[in-house]
Amino acid sequence: MGGQRDRSRGRRCRMAFLVLCLAVSAFAQGASIQVKKQKARTQFESAERMREELNGLPQKERTRREYQRVTDAYRRVYYTAPMSSKADASVIAAAELLAECGRAFNDEKLLRNAISQYEFLRREYPGSKYRFDALFTIGQIYKDDLQETDKAREAFQEVIRRYPHMQVSADAREALAEIDAQARARLRPHERAPEAEAAAQSKPAEAHVEKVDAGLHPRGHRSGAGGEVRGRTGAKSRPHLLRPS
Repeated sequence: MGGQRDRSRGRRCRMAFLVLCLAVSAFAQGASIQVKKQKARTQFESAERMREELNGLPQKERTRREYQRVTDAYRRVYYTAPMSSKADASVIAAAELLAECGRAFNDEKLLRNAISQYEFLRREYPGSKYRFDALFTIGQIYKDDLQETDKAREAFQEVIRRYPHMQVSADAREALAEIDAQARARLRPHERAPEAEAAAQSKPAEAHVEKVDAGLHPRGHRSGAGGEVRGRTGAKSRPHLLRPS
């Protein structure tokens, strides 16, 4: 009887110890998450100040290294605390800096990295308030910077399909209209080329005929079948001879 009581007491003690360990672990984990979130907020504030300093420089004085330094500062925010309230804003800021640097230095790789950054936001933070503009900006980069109109069209069409009642959808329709107008402008010269060439070839012949029809004989009579001028076939006609009376 006493042995059973001891064993039961031992089980209760072990269970209590296990519960205590789990509670301590959860508390420590929660404290660690809070510490990381606080570090992320501090890092975000630091990155914002760095970006303001970068924007204060004349464009010609902004180096690749400066862009990279500020971009990395934003990346450390969501690396430190992916669930931080500043994580998605940091992803967007990094994407904007990559695109800006790519345009400044005409670097296609950086522009594509910017697209990847916007896609990362849409994938990892699907509820972010920045997701609408992220998709639209992907289309803009394809359209205006990379001149890849097929991919731009896909992005804009997805904007319209996903967010039909938002302003960004109207912007996407306008961008699609610009793509269509540019496509028509590129095709128009090729479509008109055969007609223009045919018209150009016919003008000299018409002008020649008009000159022949309107030409005058050296003696003041309009040229006819017996005149000295050439006819439509180009053959020279002989004058009529008068018989003596």
